[in-house]
Amino acid sequence: MNRTTHNPRRLVPVIAALLVLGAGARAADTEVREYSVSVDGKPSGKYTMTITKDDDGLVTMKCEAAVKVKVLGVTGYSYVYGGVEIWRDGRLVALQSNCNDDGKQFKVRADRDGDNLKVTVNGQGKKVRGDVWLTTAWFLPEAKFRSGPVPLMEADDAKEFNGTMRPVSAGTMNVAGQAMTCSRYLLMSSGPHDLWYDESERMVRQEWTESGHKTVMELTRVKR
Repeated sequence: MNRTTHNPRRLVPVIAALLVLGAGARAADTEVREYSVSVDGKPSGKYTMTITKDDDGLVTMKCEAAVKVKVLGVTGYSYVYGGVEIWRDGRLVALQSNCNDDGKQFKVRADRDGDNLKVTVNGQGKKVRGDVWLTTAWFLPEAKFRSGPVPLMEADDAKEFNGTMRPVSAGTMNVAGQAMTCSRYLLMSSGPHDLWYDESERMVRQEWTESGHKTVMELTRVKR
């Protein structure tokens, strides 16, 4: 889901703000990844990301998600997110996102500004370090952040904090009905988040527990 942070429910990333996809992208450079989201073993939503790599090296990830957690048949929590991220060489170039976190609205924009990022959240501006990793966590961060401290920023409300990441294991697992070689990492923020990545270093699964509730986001389909 959209967040890998102190409020893991926000790991769940409907597109409300779009950036223009690279004009030079070819069909072969685009893939769509669909994920299921469950809370305490019950289907609770879905998350879709469309990844496009342009000829000039820009990578655009467009995501949309909607999650509802029901208690006694009534929606007890809802989360809707839409965003577009643009990356080059593992560094964020631009971000635009809209979020409704159970009634709380956030609109975020980030743009590269020299070595930093110029970020606006609901009209309020700030500067953020340029090597920050977003909590969508859809691909592995720079190699130097994979074992030790990692600077993080929420994709939906632009909150910043320091996390810690470390590799756990590697092996074969079933992903969307296929056997894949995957690597597992543990990301610590306010609590542990287990993340699995395939050989292309893109996320296939993540899970965490908050307030006693286990949430799992799992890749179910890849379209190219």
